[in-house]
Amino acid sequence: MVQVGAWKVAFDCGVSHPALAEPATWGSFLPAAPPPACDAVAALKTADQRLTDGRSLAQSLAFGATVYRRSAAPLESRAAVMDKLADEPARRFEPQGAVASKAQDLGYTWGLATAGDGGQVSYLHVWVRPGGSWKLLYDLELPMPKKP
Repeated sequence: MVQVGAWKVAFDCGVSHPALAEPATWGSFLPAAPPPACDAVAALKTADQRLTDGRSLAQSLAFGATVYRRSAAPLESRAAVMDKLADEPARRFEPQGAVASKAQDLGYTWGLATAGDGGQVSYLHVWVRPGGSWKLLYDLELPMPKKP
């Protein structure tokens, strides 16, 4: 059994969005059993690079996931992600860092994503591994200022 440590805040960020009719829900992650060992950091970076558009994002979501975009209400289902993000331009995620828990069931990545038109966003992804493969629990993207 893996020794579980104390929770620590690593990122404190968010997005502005219109007022919600109901408060956003928080995802719940309770693994059925410890996931098998892996090179978690490399696997997290690979999971980031597999995200190329709204469809691949929706397919990577964990149960209870939330997707945040500036000036938009949080998206809390695969259907909402597909509906709202289906037309997002394809982009390439470039992880600048990744961290995994000792238990290798929770991790996060951050970096820049570049679209075909040259537009960039900074991102933070929080991942869970409920049964062997990494699933996206929280996705936060913020647009980068345009280069002059």
